Amino acid sequence: MLDLATAMHWYSDLRGDGELWREVFSAGADAARALGDVRAEAEQANYLSWALFILCGQPHEALKVHQRALAAATEAGDLVLEAWAYYYRSGIESRMVAPEAAVRYNRRAVELFSEAGYVNGQFLALSLLGKRLHTLGEYAEAVALHRECVAHYRGVVASPGNDELLSMAL
Repeated sequence: MLDLATAMHWYSDLRGDGELWREVFSAGADAARALGDVRAEAEQANYLSWALFILCGQPHEALKVHQRALAAATEAGDLVLEAWAYYYRSGIESRMVAPEAAVRYNRRAVELFSEAGYVNGQFLALSLLGKRLHTLGEYAEAVALHRECVAHYRGVVASPGNDELLSMAL
């Protein structure tokens, strides 16, 4: 089940509904926990928190799962998974109408992606941070971040998948 849930992650952005992905990623997290794979548990719990707040509209439940994801990512010592946990936490806070908290968690995600050297995550988080800052009326910083992201993706647009990321930044 863990392999299936892992393989389905990117597909979940394209098809299916919230309850389907809730079931898949819950089973993935349970399987990882049963196997004693803390890193995989963090990954699956991150995916599950995403499904809960984005697709199911359940930010409070997503917050509980997020706490498990963050604890597992920290235990595993995986900065990228920890950064994703903060990235998703930003979204949860946004759904709970806590824009200042969303910005704070988003900034932490940017820091961790940068520290880990995970450029794609860093620029996804910077783009989202621009959106969060716009919500707070911090237009100058929001515009600067969006311009930085667009310039980055235009510079690497020849790489597979970056045209989609450029369109998201735009």
